[in-house]
Amino acid sequence: MRTAIAFALFVAVFLFIFEPFGTGGMDWKWRTLNALIFGLVTASGILICASIGRFWPDWFGEERWILGKEGRRRFTDKEKAPRD
Repeated sequence: MRTAIAFALFVAVFLFIFEPFGTGGMDWKWRTLNALIFGLVTASGILICASIGRFWPDWFGEERWILGKEGRRRFTDKEKAPRD
């Protein structure tokens, strides 16, 4: 949760200070609201992604991550790995 809040604050402060995406022409109230909404969306996304592992622990089970297994096999088993 602290990580989500830290990233959200970083995004909000960054957007408020550097005024990207044409927000420099906005009134300071709208620019502040815009930065806070982007920060809230950032925190929500991080919290949703982090909570997937708690609610669906099998989602991150090793048997589901076939690409990771293939990568490990390529780097650890040099005899069976195909040559590029």
